[in-house]
Amino acid sequence: MSIWAFGLGSARASSAEDAPNPGAPQSSEPATPAMALRPDSRFPDEMDDIVVKDVEMFRAEAMDDDAWWMCCYFANGERVSFHVGLAAKPKRVVISVTETPPVWTDIDAERSFVSEHPGSDAAHDSSARVIPENTVLGSGSPDE
Repeated sequence: MSIWAFGLGSARASSAEDAPNPGAPQSSEPATPAMALRPDSRFPDEMDDIVVKDVEMFRAEAMDDDAWWMCCYFANGERVSFHVGLAAKPKRVVISVTETPPVWTDIDAERSFVSEHPGSDAAHDSSARVIPENTVLGSGSPDE
C-alpha cells in the first residue's frame, strides 16, 4: 500500500500579490472550500473534470492494484475525497466523489452549496443548492 501526502500551503511561492492589504478587513476564518465537480455525460456517477481550489494538503493511498483513494484537505478542516479505479467496458479510469464538505462554493455557478450534514451549524442560503453529503452530482441543471 502506498500513501502520498503533500502540504501544498507551504510549497506555494509568495508574491507581492499575496501580501495582505493593510486597509482591507482581515478574517481569521478560513475560506469556504471552492471546487467544480463536473460529471461525465456518458456516465453521470463518474467525474469527467474536477477542479479544487486552495488545497492545504493532498493525500493519495493505493487501496489495491487497481484502486486509489484520494483526498484534498482545506484550511478550514473540511475535505473532498475521491475513489479512482478501473472499469472494463468500456475500458477507462473511473473517478467518483465519495465525500464533500458540508458547505462549499461551486466555482462554475459562483454560489455556495450546503450539504445535509448531521450536526452542521451552517445556515442554509436561499440561493444555495442543497447537496446531501457524499452525493455525486448529476449533469442536470442547478435548478433541478
